[in-house]
Amino acid sequence: MAKVDVKCFGVLRLDSKIDKASIEADNIEEVFEKVNKLIEGDMRISYGDALVYLNSERCESKRKKLNDGDQVWLLSPASGG
Repeated sequence: MAKVDVKCFGVLRLDSKIDKASIEADNIEEVFEKVNKLIEGDMRISYGDALVYLNSERCESKRKKLNDGDQVWLLSPASGG
């Protein structure tokens, strides 16, 4: 497991009430599982609901392996481009 920092932006940040969090995950898909456990209420975020950036670069695979210290950004689709 890699220890990574996750930041949420835009509507995802507002709806999830998560600004940033440190979690342990092996891959991007697992990031969503861990973030969903932090969200209070019924809201859930899946890979298709967000634009994902890994260390400032667009991440196109939910199977992307993570390393200690990686930065994962989750943006609502209207926020990115």
